[in-house]
Amino acid sequence: QLVSLALLQEGRLPASTQLYCFAYGPPPVFRSDNVYYSHPNIFNILHHNDGLATFSLHTLTKLFLQVMAVERLNISRCRIMSLLRRKTVIKEFDATGCRKHVSNCEELEKEDWKRIIQALERVSATGFDELDLVGGNLFIIKKMEDDYSVRHLKGLDVLRNMSSNLKLRSDCFSDHMPWGYGSLFKGAGEE
Repeated sequence: QLVSLALLQEGRLPASTQLYCFAYGPPPVFRSDNVYYSHPNIFNILHHNDGLATFSLHTLTKLFLQVMAVERLNISRCRIMSLLRRKTVIKEFDATGCRKHVSNCEELEKEDWKRIIQALERVSATGFDELDLVGGNLFIIKKMEDDYSVRHLKGLDVLRNMSSNLKLRSDCFSDHMPWGYGSLFKGAGEE
């Protein structure tokens, strides 16, 4: 990504050359507010549950600090399990029919959830640099039975949100491995 960015931005290629970079499951590697780090010819491809694309020393340390912050609240494990069983996410559909999962604000405003969220939000500094995904486009691809679900995210602010926290999900490591990406595209383009 960084080599492609340097070649694209620093004019090291002949004028007639078009360079595109496709990065599969890249981790956050750089931080700059300069928009050219969000170059439109750099495409990040992310397998649906690939958690390593959000992994940096900052996000890992932030996760541990957040766990410790929640533990300091002294909420019993039984109570936390009870909270986790509640419906904190609801499905909505936009005008195009696209399904979105959004926070159930009414549920999250209740006392224990509110305390937990406040504790999580207080953790910001970790002693490590916050890093971003380099590139202007992020495609999150999920393979379903006979189809694909593709989310296209663009722009530095949107991609920065993607790399601000470590996102751990089931299959986050196997989706990152070569066989995960291989299975994602297996049979693609065949008729």
